[in-house]
Parts: sequence; structure tokens; C-alpha cells
Amino acid sequence: MNKVSQKSTPVHSHSRSNAFTVIELLVALAILSMLILLTVANFHKFIAQGYDARRKSDLKAYRIAFERYYEDKKCWPPGDAILVCGSDALQPYLSAILCDPRTKKPYHYVPLGCSSYKLYTELDNTDDPDISSLGCTNGCGVDTNGDLEADDNYGVGSGNVSIQGTAGSATPPPGTTGGKKCYADICSSCCPGTQYRCDSVGIFCISDLSCGSQ
Repeated sequence: MNKVSQKSTPVHSHSRSNAFTVIELLVALAILSMLILLTVANFHKFIAQGYDARRKSDLKAYRIAFERYYEDKKCWPPGDAILVCGSDALQPYLSAILCDPRTKKPYHYVPLGCSSYKLYTELDNTDDPDISSLGCTNGCGVDTNGDLEADDNYGVGSGNVSIQGTAGSATPPPGTTGGKKCYADICSSCCPGTQYRCDSVGIFCISDLSCGSQ
């Protein structure tokens, strides 16, 4: 009589198989989590690069518009020319006033009378090589919070000025500060230090060494 051979099934094979599947699942989830984190990080990086590219493009457009304005009027635009985002204040030289793509605020414009101007922004990528080439690694441009340090790191200007250094400082609006009034185009103790005057609209302080001798 032939005996039918039967293969015995290991008692624990099913549980081992399940355990292996769980480990695989955990590894897959860990890899997926890492990929998601990398994607999010790169997404924010790409967004920042896009903002910076837009800022550079905007300042270039302003420089071209300012040069055309100067050719016609023999003076650079006034300090309040770019304060209202989207306005037509510079037409026909610029179709609409351009502002920072992230903050939606105007760029920092510092006109120095009819002789020169500086225009600043802050790039998100602090490792951008243009920052060091301009000498703005430690900041340059406008002091917007009164701490005597420049808050920007990129800018353009008329050909007769340097972008480096602190070009101005935010001042209180025309009114009374410490018992003294701030008016446009005069030397003002409202500014940090004595060698400053208010700009043409009383918004920024502009370095003016002659103020210190008054």
C-alpha cells in the first residue's frame, strides 16, 4: 500500500511572513517621509528663487524707467514716486509701480536730489553671489527699523553712486519726535545721528555730512 507523503508546514511561517511585511512597510514609510521632507524643502527653495528673480527683474525695470525719466526731466523721480503698488505714477516710463512679490510692499527708493539715486531690496537667498559682488554681505541700503543697520542686501543705482553701506534710515512721519519736528529736505535730529537730513517726502533719512556742521 502506497503511503501518500505529506509535507509538513512550518508552524511559524505565517507569522514570520507577516513580520517581514511589517518591516518592509516601515522602511517604505520612512523613505516616503524623507522624500516628502526633501520635496517640501526644495519647494520652498524654488519659491524663494522665484521671488529673488522677480526682485532683480523689477529693479532692472525701475533702472531703465528711471533713466528714461531722467533723460526727459534731467532729474530722478521724487521719493514718493514708487510708494503706491500698482499705480501709474511713473507712466509712460513704467506701466505700473512694482513691489516686492512676497511682502507686497514698495522697494526702498532713496533719491539723492537730482544727482543720483539708490534702490534696494532684500533677497531671500543670502548666498546669492550678487550680494557679495555688490559688497552687501553684511547688509546695505535702508535701515527700516531704526537699529542703525542696513536691512537690505541687493540694489541698483545711478552710475555715480555705490550701493554699499547704509543709504538711509526710516524716520517717523512728519510730526513731533522728542519735541522736534521732522520736515522733508531739511537736516533733522529725528534721524539717527546729526549728519542726516530727511528725504523729499520725509520718509527716509539721507546721509548729508553738511548737516553735522550746522
